[in-house]
Order: sequence, then C-alpha cells, then structure tokens
Amino acid sequence: MSAELLFSGPVAGVSFRKEALQRFVHKHQEADCGNKLLWLVAEPDNKFDRMAIRVLADGEFVGYIPKQHCYKIHQAGIRNVKTNFVSFTAHDDEICGLVVEVVKNSDG
Repeated sequence: MSAELLFSGPVAGVSFRKEALQRFVHKHQEADCGNKLLWLVAEPDNKFDRMAIRVLADGEFVGYIPKQHCYKIHQAGIRNVKTNFVSFTAHDDEICGLVVEVVKNSDG
C-alpha cells in the first residue's frame, strides 16, 4: 500500500480556536505523535468557501486546511484520506500552531 501526499503544512485559523488546540496539546503531550486523532470534515455549506475543509482534533474544531489545498483533497475523496499529526508550533512557550499532513491511501 502506498500513500500520496496531498498536503503538508500548518492548519489555518488556529488562533481563533486556541482553547481547543490547548486541550489537544495537553491531552497528548506525553503520547506518541501517531496516536493523535485528527479528522477532516467537508463544509459544503460554508458561506465563504464551499470547498472548505475543517480539521478536528479529538473531535474539536481547531482550524481549516488552507484554501489552496482543499480542491486536491476533495478530488482524492475526503473519506479516502488520512490526516497525520506532524508537530505543534510555539511562540514564547505558548502553543500557537498545528502542522499536519494529509495523505491518500491507495492499494498498490
């Protein structure tokens, strides 16, 4: 089985959802990165962008996939992708960002 990389980078809009991000960080601070639970959810009714894709961390809304990468993920089929935790970013010891990668799994 091989995986096609669709996106790797920071999640947009996390500064508006700092409390949810902080809960995610504290819950998984000691856990292995691979155990962090991340999901993507399409927002076809989003009044600003019908291609918008929400990022959920442990079921909480933490931000969006950047707009310029959403079309490719939709084309791959949002149910056919896996979202992996890559890292947190911090400024002055405060968690301020989340970096993820989105891959499409395909049978080889």
